[in-house]
Amino acid sequence: MTDRRKAKRNPKLSKVNQSETAFLDAAELMFGEHGYSGTSMRAVAEKANANLGAINYYFGSKEVLMKKVLERSMKTANLERLEKLRTYKQEFTNQAPDFMLLLRAFIEPLFAIHKVNPVFDKMVLRTINDPAPQVQKIFGEFFAESSALFIELSIKCNPSLTMEESYWRLNCVMAGLVQMLVARSDLVLASGGKFSFKNEDQGLELVMLNLYRLFMAPPDMPAVNLEQCEDSKASITPE
Repeated sequence: MTDRRKAKRNPKLSKVNQSETAFLDAAELMFGEHGYSGTSMRAVAEKANANLGAINYYFGSKEVLMKKVLERSMKTANLERLEKLRTYKQEFTNQAPDFMLLLRAFIEPLFAIHKVNPVFDKMVLRTINDPAPQVQKIFGEFFAESSALFIELSIKCNPSLTMEESYWRLNCVMAGLVQMLVARSDLVLASGGKFSFKNEDQGLELVMLNLYRLFMAPPDMPAVNLEQCEDSKASITPE
């Protein structure tokens, strides 16, 4: 039986679900405005027009509340990402996968969240780099495995790159994805309104195409010959 059917049969359960939703909606707004450290359980309760005892009853702690807020929007998207990336890992054990496939698997499920809940963007942008260990732990639970799989598979896509160049290019890719997901309006503000965008789907395709070209381009950094480095060190070492 679904929660909705249960709620119809049990008015008390319906009230509980409504209360939890009100707290989650309020927390999402407050975390987006003030970050994790700057948001208190009392402030969220006031935003939800409820008392502090009620929010503590439902969630117990701010850490649990934060996790529930993320889980509400990200659980399905993250499972979709993991399923695709795990499948690609099994399929491409002896060959390089298509980097565009990896980009789509990694970003499209998260981009879909924005289309139904734009408020979520602001919250993630404000909290993803929060140094609080509770926040890093929560984000780690959602991103650690999918990020590790994405990196592992990406390295295979362009074997001509050294590990160092792969590292720097993946930094660019990750930064581009984060900017596209949760901070793209920053450029509009920074440009004084000179920039604008209307078709986000087309914009996403353009971003992924350019990230693909960036990562798959031939090496820019010369490969380091470790034996030559050791010989050079030996030649300048004083006796």
